Order: sequence, then C-alpha cells, then structure tokens
Amino acid sequence: MKLAIYNENCIRAGHVVSETEVEEYRLQFDADCGDWTVYEGTREELIGLAKHTLAHAPTGARGTHQRKTAQSILEYLE
Repeated sequence: MKLAIYNENCIRAGHVVSETEVEEYRLQFDADCGDWTVYEGTREELIGLAKHTLAHAPTGARGTHQRKTAQSILEYLE
C-alpha cells in the first residue's frame, strides 16, 4: 500500500493526497512525485510507523509536521 502526504511547505501540509491527484500529476508531468512524500508498507506497518512517530516526534514546532502526518495516516487507515 502507498499513501502520499503533503510536504511541510505545502498549504495542505500533513494531509493525505488523493490517489486521483497523484495519478493526474503522474500523467501530466510523467513523474511519480510532487509536493508530497509517499509512505509505503502494509496497513499494519503504516499504522505502526504513525504510532511510533506520535510517541517519539520532537516537541514544539520541529515535530508539528511529523505529528500531523502521523495523525493523517492514522485517520486515513483506521
């Protein structure tokens, strides 16, 4: 399973990117990446990664994007 999350400097930072948007970008630019990071693994692996990130992300602004990304993954998968 692949799950794309908008990067930190994007207006929708930390939110899940729809599969439609990823596919449209791929067709338009002939590329697999955009303003997002792709997380890949089984459902259980991604949930484990998100929970680990929530438990160990730095406090304050430095970890804000990491925590938002982890929360988005959990919301999408659970």
